[in-house]
Amino acid sequence: MGAEVPGLSVPEIWKIDQPLMTCRIGESSSLSGKTREEIFSGNPHGLTLLAIRDGDDIQVAPSRWTQFESGQELAVLGPKEGFEQFTREKGCIPDGEAGSLAEMLTGGGYGFAELVVRPRASIIGKTPREIMFRKTFGIEPIVHVRGRDRDPG
Repeated sequence: MGAEVPGLSVPEIWKIDQPLMTCRIGESSSLSGKTREEIFSGNPHGLTLLAIRDGDDIQVAPSRWTQFESGQELAVLGPKEGFEQFTREKGCIPDGEAGSLAEMLTGGGYGFAELVVRPRASIIGKTPREIMFRKTFGIEPIVHVRGRDRDPG
């Protein structure tokens, strides 16, 4: 892990080919009252929820039982098409990549780490849920699998 590079976003630093985007939950959003588990289970839009901002409170790697409310700001990582479809379907107002929560997450005070799973690690074959990643470590796992035959670059 290295220091934050000025002018680069989290996806650029970690060479993730998906942007960090934010949106606000609208007044009539179908997300209101639902939990992360209900909305992001199965991940039909290909999005990873990184954080929720509610006023001055920011939850990084929110639990699956976290409830959504109108006015909250969500930070997600994923394909733009999936984000656009998600915001349309769920009644959210997109902020794009320049949302205030995205600026806070990339501006300092929040860190991101890369975890490399060793060949004989005890977590091989387990899902992030089985490891209880969010609860145990307070980390939102962004899973990227690199095969042995692929170029590591």
